[in-house]
Amino acid sequence: MHRTHHLCAHCSSYCRYIHTACLHAWLPLPSCVPITLFIMALNIPLLSSPDAPGGRIPSPFTGEVYILSRTAMELGYKDGTHRVHPSKGVLFMTTQRLVFLPEDAAKAGYESLELPFRGMTRETLHQPIFACNNLTASCAYYEGMPFTGELSFKIVFKNGGIGVFLPLFNRCLGAARQAASAAASAGDHPGGGGEGVGGVLPEGDTPDAWANEWGAGNLQSAVAAVDPSDPSRLYLTQPVVSDAETEGRGSMPPLVEGAHASAGGLRRRG
Repeated sequence: MHRTHHLCAHCSSYCRYIHTACLHAWLPLPSCVPITLFIMALNIPLLSSPDAPGGRIPSPFTGEVYILSRTAMELGYKDGTHRVHPSKGVLFMTTQRLVFLPEDAAKAGYESLELPFRGMTRETLHQPIFACNNLTASCAYYEGMPFTGELSFKIVFKNGGIGVFLPLFNRCLGAARQAASAAASAGDHPGGGGEGVGGVLPEGDTPDAWANEWGAGNLQSAVAAVDPSDPSRLYLTQPVVSDAETEGRGSMPPLVEGAHASAGGLRRRG
């Protein structure tokens, strides 16, 4: 990333810019906002782990459990003003979010991007005949993140099937939505996640309960229908981390208001 100063058309003062190599464009940032705010908004804390592809794994939130990781993935995203071209990398799934780590952070323009399940909407699975399976969705983002308007993303499965990934994605997404529905209705449990695609959300399942069951190794039945073509690496036991500080990041920050979860899990389209 390269930094320079240019005259701001809005405030007639000099502003700092960050050059994003994959966009080949200059992204304006007001001079009153530190450069580190933009960088750290995408670059979440990572831990060293011999059990993770590339030796890095996202630092967990309180109560969060790692579900799987998958290599040979591709992710691109856009908001109301910018489009970031796809980058190849590793995708992690936890009980609370998806996290993508690009192989070449300098080329991608960021080191990591996290997508919380409780903020996802309009998720759709595309299975074209002559191209790779891909998942598209919109996602609410944390307050203070450098996005404008709606944030949407596309994840492409460049290698292998999705028979392991899909039911676990729906389980995590459904648990997050059920917890959100229960909180919104002050104790009423409408079962907001629904069946989704590939698995039924158990009654009363919440992210914490789901995390406890998975972390205890009691949910092998959730992936009983193993797809041999799916290269996802399951964490039936939690990965070892070598960092001294492994207490996690506390609770997940608030999301920007305005996003509303849809009722079901993934919808299939050709």
